[in-house]
Amino acid sequence: MERKGLIDPDYARILIAPRATIRKVVDRDPRDRVIALIMVSGFAGALAAAIEFQPPQALKIGAHLIPEISAAVMWKIRLGQVVTSPLIAVAFLYLDGALLRWSGRLLGGAAQAVEVRAALGWSSIPSAGIAVIFILLTLLHPAPAMPRDPRLAIATLEHEWPRFAIGAALGVYAFVVSIKCLAEVHRFSAWRGLGAWAVEKLLLAGAFFALAISVPLIAVFLFR
Repeated sequence: MERKGLIDPDYARILIAPRATIRKVVDRDPRDRVIALIMVSGFAGALAAAIEFQPPQALKIGAHLIPEISAAVMWKIRLGQVVTSPLIAVAFLYLDGALLRWSGRLLGGAAQAVEVRAALGWSSIPSAGIAVIFILLTLLHPAPAMPRDPRLAIATLEHEWPRFAIGAALGVYAFVVSIKCLAEVHRFSAWRGLGAWAVEKLLLAGAFFALAISVPLIAVFLFR
């Protein structure tokens, strides 16, 4: 069984030929580095979010901006975010893998859950790359804190439009890679891959909606 190290052309090839690359990975070993890749992606995404996030301004004293969340509390939140994100990413890998296998089968797909997890793990490489790009951008040009005044907040967001444009373009590209990988393991078209993804998201949205409705109702009956 062929396994590669830290330097593997497939890491770059997934960006330009996702279908061929994920087919090669699945035919070789569908479990190959999947957990490691999803954990790295989760860690990188959380680190980028933690570095980029600036708490809203509570007030301004002279030239000094006072945030709503203190630096000590913010540090703990960011540390918790970064530490737990790889484990959360693995949990969602298995949840999404099971649901996308089911939704893909509804549309005529043939993938096993382990193959869907391979598609999710390897297609997370673009997301990890995007996170690294945003970490570098933030270090070079930190994101400003959002003022409480809506007019000032809108002006701040307008000034940051290049960051949002870059993020949107790269996000769409990463999404296309993930859909193509999912479609390949199910052995159908990218349009069916998009449909399987949509069915899964609708199922999750329905489950969260049912949970949001049922929990208050249960609480009313238990504690009335």
